[in-house]
Amino acid sequence: MRVVVLDPGVLLNAVAGEFLHQLRSPDLRFVIPQTQTLELTLWSEELPIHRNADTLVASGLIDVTPLKGEAEMQLLIDYAALAEESEAAAAALAHSRDWVLATDEIKLERQFLRKSGEKGQTVSTLRLLKDWSQVVAATAPQMSEVLRRLQSLALFSPLRSAIEYDWWLSQCKLSGIPQRGQ
Repeated sequence: MRVVVLDPGVLLNAVAGEFLHQLRSPDLRFVIPQTQTLELTLWSEELPIHRNADTLVASGLIDVTPLKGEAEMQLLIDYAALAEESEAAAAALAHSRDWVLATDEIKLERQFLRKSGEKGQTVSTLRLLKDWSQVVAATAPQMSEVLRRLQSLALFSPLRSAIEYDWWLSQCKLSGIPQRGQ
């Protein structure tokens, strides 16, 4: 089974885009560190789009997983030098358990891949979105709605250096959505 640990930014994007549930399969599990559950509650109170995050956890789509033991706590400390606590916790879980890290944070991704060696794997919001579009054979109206939600609700705009950036641009163009690139 493939386990993907979502950092807070990717979780925000997945909730805003409402595409994560359609990636569910018996071979794929999504996890967030226990430290992110507080953030989910705060998001629910501050932004209307985040009400869905609690539902994702309650439905079993996302599992909440605590860090365990000294080794994972040390990894948390190591990753916290470059990232906020929840991002660092996501990297520590993925590293310690040989899971996939879902992040859009370039510095964190580089450190994760360097520290975890050849076992380390990462995905981004764009990769998950592209996978979703292929799994559901997204129509132009579906893609347009997801892109609009990502940009307006999550304020998502990928870096030009992202591997799937050209795909993102083509989808925005096909959907008639202006791109605010970085």
